[in-house]
Amino acid sequence: MSRQPLPDREWVIVYPRRIVGGLIAGDAITDNDMGLADLEPQQKDRLQEAAT
Repeated sequence: MSRQPLPDREWVIVYPRRIVGGLIAGDAITDNDMGLADLEPQQKDRLQEAAT
């Protein structure tokens, strides 16, 4: 992860394939003064559908 470029915004979405990836991404987000983006309910539903 340390070799990946940072996004050009302060709010991001993490969609990991495994829990560990989400934990590492979460650490990188907070270490770089970013936060998780708020999603609309419809967007959350679409992500949930894609995961199943």
